[in-house]
Amino acid sequence: MATADSSEIVDLTDRVELAVLTSRRRRLSWSNVGSLVAETHADEDSDSEEAELLVGSVRTELRRRSAVTGYPFAVLDGAVSAAGTGEECALWEFLATLSVHQSSRILGGSGHKPSRVFETISREALRTYTGGEAYVLSELHPKIRGAIAELGDRLNVEAHPHRARKERKDHGLDVVAWRPFRSLRHGHPTVLCQCTIGQQTTLVAKARETTASEWGKLLAVTELSLTTALAVPHVLPQDWTHWTELTCNTELVLDRLRIWELLDRDQRMALGADPALTGALEVMRTRTAGAAAATGAAGLGSAPTSRASA
Repeated sequence: MATADSSEIVDLTDRVELAVLTSRRRRLSWSNVGSLVAETHADEDSDSEEAELLVGSVRTELRRRSAVTGYPFAVLDGAVSAAGTGEECALWEFLATLSVHQSSRILGGSGHKPSRVFETISREALRTYTGGEAYVLSELHPKIRGAIAELGDRLNVEAHPHRARKERKDHGLDVVAWRPFRSLRHGHPTVLCQCTIGQQTTLVAKARETTASEWGKLLAVTELSLTTALAVPHVLPQDWTHWTELTCNTELVLDRLRIWELLDRDQRMALGADPALTGALEVMRTRTAGAAAATGAAGLGSAPTSRASA
């Protein structure tokens, strides 16, 4: 059994969290965690010592996450258990499922769009970050030129929607946030955020899609007043290889832990109870369960609807 790198440990920890949230008692003993780790490496040479090291790495990652205020799990000596409200656990499950199961990201034919739900979550996190206003761009207007014009009105600056190009779709912007002043003049930082639920390997490229130079031409503001951001449902490893490259292409990175840290308890509960999220999550559970059944997957490789014993 080969020792996992940090990205694999993060993925493994996400799967453990999902197993806890969907277990009957919402609790998983460390021996059960060990069994689940072993199942994910069933096709590799068995090595109990390395399996134990993997469980130890998962425990370390869980403790790192537990430093975030409101983390919805308790990491105890004998077990990992759900510690948040039902709404908070639903919100975390939604984000973790997006991270783990690629099939959950597009729910064609269901009427649910996880990407839109994630934009709403990111909007609330950015509202807290700026202490002001935040909007999902598509909620301002369904078409990009109309959205640019409306954004200009709300920022009290001249907008140039005619410069928007069809090929650029939303020009890399999903959520915009700023803290306004009563003088109603701009002269303040504005955060332009790209939200993506795609794979970790695409994050650097996605960060490049939102540029201050481009938006400085669509809105009559200086480039220096525009801050770009990237929001993702993933937990990024502490020593993620591409971190420097990512921060060279965007100023603000919001992974799941940072988003959670920004949301207060009332926000987390409201988002977790939002029918858009609960409806999407129900379909996501069904889809991931179906995918797991089709491939004969088990344990951590299975869908988050499986019931693990505690």
